[in-house]
This record gives sequence, C-alpha cells and structure tokens, in this order.
Amino acid sequence: MALGVRANVRGFESSTHRTFAAQAAAVRAGGPDLAGLEAAYPPLPTLLAGLVPGGSLGLSGVASLFAGCTLHLVWEQLVRRDVPTLLIGCLLLPLFAVPAVAYAASQSVAGIVLLSMLAVAVHGFVRFTVNRDTEAGFLTGLALAAAFAVDPIAIGASRRTARSSEPMRRECRSPERAAGRPWCQSAVVAVVVVNWAES
Repeated sequence: MALGVRANVRGFESSTHRTFAAQAAAVRAGGPDLAGLEAAYPPLPTLLAGLVPGGSLGLSGVASLFAGCTLHLVWEQLVRRDVPTLLIGCLLLPLFAVPAVAYAASQSVAGIVLLSMLAVAVHGFVRFTVNRDTEAGFLTGLALAAAFAVDPIAIGASRRTARSSEPMRRECRSPERAAGRPWCQSAVVAVVVVNWAES
C-alpha cells in the first residue's frame, strides 16, 4: 500500500484505475434513469471505483487489502498443513517482500480481486471435493460469481472445472482412496488452476 501511495504522490497513476474511475463517473452522470449503466463494465471494479473515495489511489488501497487477504489465506493453509516455517518463508517472501511485486499488486485492482476470488474458490473447492463440505461448495460458487463480476472469462473456467473434476470427485470420495487424500487435494487444485489459466 505504501508503494502505491508513494507512486501516486510522484505522479504515477494506474491506467486501469483511471479507466474504472472514468467509468464510475459516467455511470453517476447517467442519473437516476441509469443512462450511464452501459459504462459499468466490468461491473465489480467499476462499482468499487464508484464507492471508494480517492479515485486511483483509493483503488490502489483496495487492491493492496485484497492482496494482503490472499497472502494471509495462503499462509494459513500452509501453517495448517504443517509446512516448515523456513519453507513458508521461502514461498511467501517473494510475494510481498519484492518491491516490484508489491507495486504491481497495488496497481491492478481487477487482477488482484480476481486472484483473491480464485484463491477462495480453490480453497472451498478442495474442501468440498475432499471433505464433502457443502458450505465450502457454496462458498466456491459465491467466489466464482464474484470473479465473473470482475472478469467474465472466469465463468468459462468454472464450467470447465465442474466438468473435468467430476471423475476426480468420484475417485477421491471412494473408500479405497481415503488414504490418498493428499494426492486428491493436489490433483483438484491442479485441475482448477489449469482450467483457470486456460481462460
């Protein structure tokens, strides 16, 4: 967040954030008859630009908060799986300790929100597939819906994920595979990430 503020003070401003701010202004200018609604695309970043004060700087703050939440989710999962502390540090330090990465995270609210929703969806999908957690499946659906509001290509990824993971869900739920749950989790995550990347 500090890098985003410093860049804004020095006159650097994200072009995508400027675009979202201009779209939000066009929507507001349309008045109560919703004449400017056609400018609200993609809807979620435009909504954030209309709600968060500060224009491009405000969106940089939102992007930084989403990046922090995603980093915390990843850290939490690594700790819960008893990954050694040194390895956790090696995996996570490049994600936030490198200034170029931290700056890039503050300059693309749409990309960071999409990545955050992907992280939540993958986490929920693994719990739903492996542990039969219905609430996690519901959370996955909500995360994918939010991702679609950020970037419509996400809906293609969710459709392909549902189709391609059906045989895997049957395999991982069978009693014979009970001992192989770590394998199942890795395979499910791989299917989700590959499908999303192909979008």
